[in-house]
Amino acid sequence: MSTLEFLKNPPVMWFLIGLAFALIELFVPGLILIFFGIGAWITALFSLFLPISVGMQIVLFVIASILSLVILRRWFKNRFFSEKKDQTQDPDDDFTGSFAVAETVIGPGQPGKISYHGSPWQAESEEAVAPGERVVIVAKKNITFIVKPIKNN
Repeated sequence: MSTLEFLKNPPVMWFLIGLAFALIELFVPGLILIFFGIGAWITALFSLFLPISVGMQIVLFVIASILSLVILRRWFKNRFFSEKKDQTQDPDDDFTGSFAVAETVIGPGQPGKISYHGSPWQAESEEAVAPGERVVIVAKKNITFIVKPIKNN
């Protein structure tokens, strides 16, 4: 079988079309073309095992592409392009709202140290904080926590 005859084989043709769509998807934004590739691969499988006409292959390709787009696009976007907190925000933002204990005096213009989960951290505060006082972490600036004393009312 020559190369040209091999390429005229419908399953091979549909597989190569699917591969082309998948490769083009890598360079074109939008996450759409891969579903046409999936449709082409489904058509390749059907044409490999069933003797279907070219017209039916095209109909199958269109239906499989649209169904894969409708069914799988949201899953693909969530799986590969989601805007999860750890990808879009500072991962250290998990500290905000947590509680700690002051180890030294902390005040305006007087940085100090806090104990957070058993580890000492640099801390700053706009209000006076005494050693042993519980504080809440309101922000993080580089490796320094910005804290506020917890007021007991």
